[in-house]
Amino acid sequence: MNVVRYSMIMAAFVVGWLGLASAASAATFRTCIKWEVQTADSGRQIPYGPNAGATEDRYPTADQGVIASAVGVRIRIQGSGFDQTFDTEPNTGCVTWSDTDGKTYSVRVYAYQTDAAGNYVRMHTHTTNCSSYPGSTYSALLTGYNPTAGGTNYLYVGDYVPYWTGQAMVGYGLYRYHGPLQNKAIHVSRDTASDCYDSAHYGNSNGYITSGRHCIRLSDCGTKQRINMKFVANHELGHAMAALHYGSKSGASNGGEPNADPSWSGPVDQNRCLNGGSGYDITDVEYNSIGFREGFAHFYSARVFNDKSTEGAFNWMNHPWGAQDLERYDWGQGTSSGGELENICCNASPCRTGNGIIGDWLRFFWDWYTNQSTSCPYQPDGDDMLELYAQTRLEGNLQKNNYFGKMQDGAQNLPLPACLKGARFDAYAAHNGIDNE
Repeated sequence: MNVVRYSMIMAAFVVGWLGLASAASAATFRTCIKWEVQTADSGRQIPYGPNAGATEDRYPTADQGVIASAVGVRIRIQGSGFDQTFDTEPNTGCVTWSDTDGKTYSVRVYAYQTDAAGNYVRMHTHTTNCSSYPGSTYSALLTGYNPTAGGTNYLYVGDYVPYWTGQAMVGYGLYRYHGPLQNKAIHVSRDTASDCYDSAHYGNSNGYITSGRHCIRLSDCGTKQRINMKFVANHELGHAMAALHYGSKSGASNGGEPNADPSWSGPVDQNRCLNGGSGYDITDVEYNSIGFREGFAHFYSARVFNDKSTEGAFNWMNHPWGAQDLERYDWGQGTSSGGELENICCNASPCRTGNGIIGDWLRFFWDWYTNQSTSCPYQPDGDDMLELYAQTRLEGNLQKNNYFGKMQDGAQNLPLPACLKGARFDAYAAHNGIDNE
């Protein structure tokens, strides 16, 4: 102990006496990365009802261009005799580092962001493959960087280009809602092919969820460009995060939601409710397997951009009528029990049985998440919501039209008060019209 103490004192003395200039050249720097973001779906207003005019809470003005912190982004700093890679702090987008003062550096910023739990989301060049590390990670190189010793410098990346906006928004989604996940990998393909599309359900994208890996695609081609739509990007991220949480459970299996079927087309009262067998939309009548799957991904995206409140807005594909109200169906004006399915689309039981509307499922998840009840004053948190998804899939024997009953049973396995997973759960299901089986 005495030897160590003596050595430290002598070292300090020698530096103080002989090496003032050398000591002065050692410096600490703080570098913060900022995204230059411009979305294409922010700030759409709820058109009708008591909350008309309301928008989402987070980045509502981003269509005009905003600056966002690049939280957890991977960077490589290079200078003479210096070459180090860092992940910026997952809540600030900054990193503190040390080197000799007076150098000029280059900084490469990668489309790769991680959170405090070791999960990461990265954007890459491969379209269809979901191998262990598909494609090449997009990056931007900044040169001529002269950091301020002892100070903080800000570097700006993205130039408001759509795919950098997409990366910024999924990185933000990971930061806002990673839930209980740890050390999971989400690989985001920038899909520029002529038939490009957005999906978390293609090829083997769900083939490795028990190994902690998922792949999604975001479209960046012509009129199909949606990579800069923040709600779309986080919808696909929501699919991946929910599947990965399920995949971490004992008894989970690789693959998408069993028997999820978007092909149904049946009797409806209004053309706006008709699926037509060519896909699915937020106001179409679907099998409830699609209502569960897509409604949960919508919920994830809605939670990223809305604070926890009974009121909130969700914009899907820039519908010409405006944003969805998270509390009321029919674009904010519907308050009757039964949701859009029972009040607008289906007045006959053959249309209702085993079916649902994605928007009604979204509102159910939001209502339960923001539960308001004097007799049952509890609310699920984000972890509980992901666990609800997982427990539903773990019930097994899922068919295209029995997902509500399976979810109702799965809810009983959650560590929540009985009133919340019983009476309140059932009340919100009936109010939003998702309990038709």
